Amino acid sequence: MQGDLSINGIDATDLEALDCLIRVAGHTSISGNAWLANLDGLSQLNAVGWTFVIYSNNALADLDGLASLTSVGLGADQAGNQPGTGRLVISGNNALSNLNGLSQLSHLDGKLEISNNPNLPTCQAIRIKKQLEDQGWNREAVICGNLADDCGFEPCLENEQQLSSVTAY
Repeated sequence: MQGDLSINGIDATDLEALDCLIRVAGHTSISGNAWLANLDGLSQLNAVGWTFVIYSNNALADLDGLASLTSVGLGADQAGNQPGTGRLVISGNNALSNLNGLSQLSHLDGKLEISNNPNLPTCQAIRIKKQLEDQGWNREAVICGNLADDCGFEPCLENEQQLSSVTAY
């Protein structure tokens, strides 16, 4: 798909209508969807060209529907943006309890933010950061405000919470 994908404030519980989507060339924003329980309709999505924001989806329990996602930010140059300015933001999703659906993510051209997901164990977020680092990624990461576990708990600072406020493009 050329351009951006915004799924913001819809009443749907799933995204099955998008089951043929393989790539988004621009930004992707999934935010403010109170009833969205899963991302299973995105099971074929393997790349997002620039920034991918999953923000404030209160019923979203997991990201299993993103099991094919391997790259975020790979298309930054093609979209006319500076390399390394892409982002993956997973923030404010109250029911989110695991990130297993990101197990194939191997490329992020930019920052990682996993914050303020009260039911997401901190170790899950750190595992994604480590997974990316194992592939050579060495960018900024903000991991804070998630569920305390064996990996600890880091409260978000005020400026880190402001990073989460970007929800749509």
